Amino acid sequence: MKKSNIKFSSLMLSLILAISSCAPSQKHDQNKNNTQNAGITENEADLPPIIEQELVSTDDNFQKILEDQNKAAEYEAPTNAIQNGEDLLYVGYTKLKNVKSVYNRTKNELEVSGIAEILNADKKSVRVKQEFKIKGKYKADSGVIKLRPVEDSKDEKDIQVRAVVTCFKSDIGEKYDCARAIIDLFIKHQNNFYTEQLEATSFDKPKVVGAGKEKEKKPEIDMDLVDPEADNNQVKVTPEGQAEDKKPVIDTVVKTPTASKPAVVIDDSKEEADPEALAEVEEGDDDSIAGRYEGKAALVKLAKLFLSDKDIEELDSNDGKPKSSKDDKDEDDDSDDHQAAVPVQKDTKGRLRLSNQAVGSPDNGRLRNASFLKTHIETYKLIDKVVIANSSPKNYYGTQEMMEILEAIGEKANTLQRNKIFISRISAKAGGRLPPSKSHQNGMDVDIGYFTVQGKVQFPIVASGGSLRKSDFSVAKTLEVFKFLMTQQVSPVDRLFVDQSIINNLCREAKNSGKFKGSEKAAYAKLFENMQHVDGHGNHFHLRLRCTKNQPDCQHRIYKKMNNCAG
Repeated sequence: MKKSNIKFSSLMLSLILAISSCAPSQKHDQNKNNTQNAGITENEADLPPIIEQELVSTDDNFQKILEDQNKAAEYEAPTNAIQNGEDLLYVGYTKLKNVKSVYNRTKNELEVSGIAEILNADKKSVRVKQEFKIKGKYKADSGVIKLRPVEDSKDEKDIQVRAVVTCFKSDIGEKYDCARAIIDLFIKHQNNFYTEQLEATSFDKPKVVGAGKEKEKKPEIDMDLVDPEADNNQVKVTPEGQAEDKKPVIDTVVKTPTASKPAVVIDDSKEEADPEALAEVEEGDDDSIAGRYEGKAALVKLAKLFLSDKDIEELDSNDGKPKSSKDDKDEDDDSDDHQAAVPVQKDTKGRLRLSNQAVGSPDNGRLRNASFLKTHIETYKLIDKVVIANSSPKNYYGTQEMMEILEAIGEKANTLQRNKIFISRISAKAGGRLPPSKSHQNGMDVDIGYFTVQGKVQFPIVASGGSLRKSDFSVAKTLEVFKFLMTQQVSPVDRLFVDQSIINNLCREAKNSGKFKGSEKAAYAKLFENMQHVDGHGNHFHLRLRCTKNQPDCQHRIYKKMNNCAG
């Protein structure tokens, strides 16, 4: 009788364990759905130790979008060269096939393999091609990996391939995880350097390498109880297939726009601040396309990157640096590259500045270690130049470059009859979607009120319904500050989003005052080429900064060609 009770208790315990073992799986699936957009899992234990994935070319992504939209001629051509010291890296003259990566989280190792082709000047025919396999590891505190040929790879004859990898931080303990990373690939052929940028995108959709064969688990009909520990099923998740690799030639001919008609002025507005102007306005889509990440292409030391293992050992021996193993040497080299790529930065006034804050693009990104505008205003005594318009400061976080450019605009506006600049929002503290806008996600966007004659109205409603409204708006001041933005050396400006009726007004002012004549012609031409109409900018203009070397995880945008005011 006792033996029967023990057997029954054992069976019941097994049943309870079996039922409870199903619950975490169901919870994991729910968490996975909740974090699908974030691209990560919520538990570090859920991440497989080794993952394999096909890599995506950022350049090919851009070309594919243009091909699908058939709008290549409407967009700016991407860069075809990157300056790296005295060397020039050619972009768009390579083609990669069957490129895959294997990332070992346990060993912090990443291996990339594939076929690299060098294209001729027509970018269609292949000059030379070669298989490659490169590998490296990183220190946990840097997140940067240098990839060199592995020992069992074929001898490099015509092409030498190297890479520098910038690993992103996951949201799990803010640790670097190279399942999502930017891989700047460098190819050397006949003393010419080429570069291609690849993106590893997996956090939650990895292919598990070396997993056991998946078993089909059938539902049990009878009451036979199974030991839950005996079920070692492993599910293999395959990443989504990538689009076919095609690169159409971009037509760079600028289409001449039709002449814009003068805006009609509605004479029914107030000369003072309107509560409607202070409300958050839903901004339209700028129709830009995601381009390359800033990455490390302009910063990596090419001469050192392409040294052979033998050369490096000789250099180390001459410097008196002992090396215990190849892995130790690689880790030290990665640390050197990291220090060279992200040195201690200073702004134009010699003050220390933060770096690597913007992640992704303004339309799909986030913000890390954000700078706070309120603190910047108080620290550098800018209260008479820069004003936070809303009482809640939750949306005034951005990059260091953003803080510096707002300080510079405030100082410029202060010279115009002691004007101030009024800021309505930048980004949230951690970035991400900031309703009602689609942008403002990575600390590189800011909304600023238009400049007025007396400098008192914070957000004058200058345009409404496609027409100008009578207000205290100063065309001359706005034009002068906008030109300053395109020529200043503090933080490079990427785009200005402005209502079209205001653009027309600024164009008329520029022509009538002779701005397209003389030494400043190029500056004003650049201004109107980078000023774009986007809905929702009748009561403020939208300033977007360009990614810099100080922000390697920042992703560039490719914009439509503008010709708003042909001089």
